[in-house]
Amino acid sequence: AVAHIDTSALHTLHEMHKNFLRRGIHLCITNPNAKVMRRLLSSGLMDDIGREHVFVSTHDAVNHCLSQMDCDEMSKHPSDTEGNGDLNLDVEEVFPLKLGAEEDPPKAI
Repeated sequence: AVAHIDTSALHTLHEMHKNFLRRGIHLCITNPNAKVMRRLLSSGLMDDIGREHVFVSTHDAVNHCLSQMDCDEMSKHPSDTEGNGDLNLDVEEVFPLKLGAEEDPPKAI
């Protein structure tokens, strides 16, 4: 746990946040104490990062990130859930390899 954050650390976090955003990565902060939280707020870094990316526990942060990743992935493939709600996946596209016994039998001549 970090009990103190100085201006150098705030500057570094701000630069990290900007660099990450350019790559589509969101910076999350977990379990900041009251003193660190006040410094994040007063520096404006909290508003830059977004209060929705500050968590009480690492567990909460990881769950949020996994949920976001799932939503992002689903938005890339909207046709996967068209129709009656069943997945319309072509099994050959998902599993293109065939294993031993699953291969087509030799044709009779």
